[in-house]
Amino acid sequence: MNNKAIYKILCFLLLIGTSFNIFAQESELESEEPLFEFMDEEELIQEELKDIDSIKTEITIAHTGYMQTLNPHLSSYSSEAQILINLYEGLFSYNAKTLEPEYAIAKEYKISRDKLRWTFILREDAKFSDGTEINAEDVRSSWIKLLKTPNAPYAGLFDIIQGAKEFREGLISEDKVGLYALDKKILSVHLNNPASYLPRLLCMNSFAVVSEHNGVFSGPYCVSLITPTEIELTKNPEYYDAKNITIEKAYYLLTDNAEENTYFYNTGIVDWVTSEAEFDKVIDSSSKQISAQFGTEFLFFKLNDESSLDKTESSIWNKKEFRSALLEACPWDKIRENVFVKATTLVYPMQGYLSVQGYNYTDPIEAKKLMTKARKEFNIPEDKILDLTIAISEYSVKRFEALKDAWKELGVNVIFNLIKPNEYFSKVNSTNADMFLYSWIGDFLDPLAFLELFKSDSALNASNWKNLSFDEKVIEANLYTDENRLKLLSQAEQILLDDAVILPIQHPVSVNIINLNRVTGWHQNAFDLHPLKAITIIKEKKSYPGLVRK
Repeated sequence: MNNKAIYKILCFLLLIGTSFNIFAQESELESEEPLFEFMDEEELIQEELKDIDSIKTEITIAHTGYMQTLNPHLSSYSSEAQILINLYEGLFSYNAKTLEPEYAIAKEYKISRDKLRWTFILREDAKFSDGTEINAEDVRSSWIKLLKTPNAPYAGLFDIIQGAKEFREGLISEDKVGLYALDKKILSVHLNNPASYLPRLLCMNSFAVVSEHNGVFSGPYCVSLITPTEIELTKNPEYYDAKNITIEKAYYLLTDNAEENTYFYNTGIVDWVTSEAEFDKVIDSSSKQISAQFGTEFLFFKLNDESSLDKTESSIWNKKEFRSALLEACPWDKIRENVFVKATTLVYPMQGYLSVQGYNYTDPIEAKKLMTKARKEFNIPEDKILDLTIAISEYSVKRFEALKDAWKELGVNVIFNLIKPNEYFSKVNSTNADMFLYSWIGDFLDPLAFLELFKSDSALNASNWKNLSFDEKVIEANLYTDENRLKLLSQAEQILLDDAVILPIQHPVSVNIINLNRVTGWHQNAFDLHPLKAITIIKEKKSYPGLVRK
């Protein structure tokens, strides 16, 4: 996406057409009542498309090759999520249009008066792809397996369940975890604190129901072929709603060749491009779909374990005083140049979420004062050059060259440690660097989807930043389901920002190429997730000059 022409096109389209209004306020309901009102399923086939001959039953997708795993317990890439939502399903799934949770393997639930006990009732017709029934014990076993999986990125989100954290850390046995199969179709979940967002959380792939057997799936599709360059999915005939799914097969071509993908789309070889493309060469301009994502790109400091360090230069960037000087001198306008939606905070602005004071002002004079003060306080000579290593991919170097010049004035030498894009996230923990770049898409519609990255005990906390006041605000927020919750979460974010740990850059946009005149059930949304089960493709009608259609 470095081509300036592409940027101009995208920016123009974004300005005239993109809207991002996905959040609805939650309201306090009576005990034992669901916290969400579920929407009716969108009709997959419109009245005029009842003739099966007008429906295309296969879809070919040019999809990015940047994927690490199709194990839902280990996956963290959005490119993987786009495939996993078709293979695995949990108690809830995302509505294809609104992203609100809707029933999947669960058919109803109840909440106790103290909001600490959730009881889920499962569908009678829920089955794995091998025909075996999905029961409450299967759900429990899947979640226990997630908690036992080393380095599972989202396992920490289940620490809201009684005993889950202690079990993850090997302190208790699995029978002490607050998950109980009360009956074949009844699952009881006991929480440490109220968690009004639980149905949204359970839409995530990580919390899907996973069979004990390889090659068996709980979702609407199964893997029928997988190679380094292609993934083929086939409709799961055992899926409870299989009769309403029109796409029988899906072919994912794993390629990031922009020229090739554009040619494939223009010639009709592929129906949908989620990967790189030459945007200005797409013949049908109406096929270019751009939407804002519930995500943020940011740089963050990775702090060292103070207990293993002496009080010397090796822990300089652990100190807020030095970090604050850098952020005061940060050339925000330059590092946010050519971005679509500038980010001054971590959490994407949302309805009901209080305004947080972010970063948007550069003051080199104040930065020098702060650096001088920090050097004196920690006995660092004025003329000593301080090295700061930033781990980024080769594609990002040009974007952040401005940091070198700005921070050089403070006696800081910026060094770029280059990592291959497809290896970046897997190497954050093993790479020696002071700063890293994340592009994070929230996985459920809640500020916690971002703030969880910085909780002291979170498995997602790659920064190693710990702040007791921050943790307390997040924990207290979970006691509420009204505006008090969002107020406390915004206060937690302010603590994070004030500690100069992150440099917010942009809220990314998603780019797809797909003809919505021929595709129904595909909707722009904040996660850029588009389940195949919701999609119907109309066969393209051929035009023959001289023929009169009766």
